[in-house]
Amino acid sequence: MTLKESSMSPASHNPQPRSRRRRPQRGRARPGQTLIIVIISWAAICGFVSLGVDLGRARLAKSQLSDAASAAARRGVYGLDDGTAVSKAIAAAADNTCDGDPVVLQPADVEIGVWDAAARTFTPTAGSPNAVRVTARRTAARGNPIPTPFAALIGRSNVDAIAVAVATITTPTNTQINVPGTANPWLAGMPAGTTANGFDSAPTASPTQVQGLNITPGACLNFNFTGSVSYYPGTQPFNPDGNPNWIINNWGSQNGGEHGIANVYAPLTSVIGVFLDDNLPTGSPPPASLDFSTAASRDFASLAPQLKQPFFIGDGLSGATGTVQQFIVPAGATRLFLGVVDGSGWLDNVGSFSVTVHGVN
Repeated sequence: MTLKESSMSPASHNPQPRSRRRRPQRGRARPGQTLIIVIISWAAICGFVSLGVDLGRARLAKSQLSDAASAAARRGVYGLDDGTAVSKAIAAAADNTCDGDPVVLQPADVEIGVWDAAARTFTPTAGSPNAVRVTARRTAARGNPIPTPFAALIGRSNVDAIAVAVATITTPTNTQINVPGTANPWLAGMPAGTTANGFDSAPTASPTQVQGLNITPGACLNFNFTGSVSYYPGTQPFNPDGNPNWIINNWGSQNGGEHGIANVYAPLTSVIGVFLDDNLPTGSPPPASLDFSTAASRDFASLAPQLKQPFFIGDGLSGATGTVQQFIVPAGATRLFLGVVDGSGWLDNVGSFSVTVHGVN
């Protein structure tokens, strides 16, 4: 009997245990790493909160401080004649708040001097002053900076805010003009022989240009009126506010405007104005039309029209309070024309308005 050699190796009979190495798991943060990430994230969140909340608070405070400085300067100029400019300015500032606290001025924060409108410079002087400059401060040096509680977490607990304002008094200049009912605003600045909406022609139906008064961009104008106008002989005349029950526009114009001057919606026979520069208005397209159809749209404290944009003046008074309305001269303006509202054919309007225009730079 032949013994066969077994095909199994000795190792198969006596298997030896093998050691297994545990491989480190990748992508899983250790406890110490997690804590670092949390700290960094928290710092980033605090930084963003600081920028969002504290920056907004600082900007609001700066705006409030600017308003207070402006109010104080304007009030201060009324004390130039009697030597009370400083006390008036300090009192006016205290009527305003910044970040919830009254604005406090020190006497050194209020300067009297001369304002040069051409050079736009202020020179402190007690000799013939015409202006007051106010510097309102919320600073660490004063002990009243704007708190920034969130930014304190990253080392910035407060910020300084400073606002400067200058107010000046100039003697108002006045001029008187006559505005006939035939004054068509869409002939403003146009040469003789120009026609408008097929019925009116310059200069017979041209609007009245304001003369004897400097038209300075940024200046305020206000108006006083007497007289009345009716849109046809024998019809009811109306004061400068016009007929509120008949809203009309220049329906004879093309594309909402005429000769480069925009259209407007306003009471029939009411007084309107239009600012121009030194060029013919036809040189560029008209701006958007203004709409004064409602009493609310005509009851404004101030109005800032664009060049070539007819605007409602009426009697120059707020309907709700009766206060004088302010009209701001737009950039580039050198001329102002006054006319009345009609739809077409100004030539048969009857009556006129006597107008006093007041200008304050």
